[in-house]
Amino acid sequence: MNQLPIGRPKLYWLIDLYLSGHHDVRTFCREFENTYNFEVKKLELTRDEEAAFSALFDKVVMYSNIEAELKTVPFYVSAAEIHAAATATKSVLAPT
Repeated sequence: MNQLPIGRPKLYWLIDLYLSGHHDVRTFCREFENTYNFEVKKLELTRDEEAAFSALFDKVVMYSNIEAELKTVPFYVSAAEIHAAATATKSVLAPT
């Protein structure tokens, strides 16, 4: 029986699920936020992972799907910006 990833590996898994279309943006943001906050032991992350995941976290917690908010609140983030941030995170952390 395969077990679902937890902690650090789950962050990678969530990004892959989202970018492959298996999670919608709202689900991705909720799951990434909860995993980063409550499951990941930050000391287990490399410097690159901490920087990349922290930057993505800062975006996902500010996600809004409400157009009026996106126009009037400058720090809210759109679905397109979440997708771009997840793509950038995956690219930065991809094995070389």
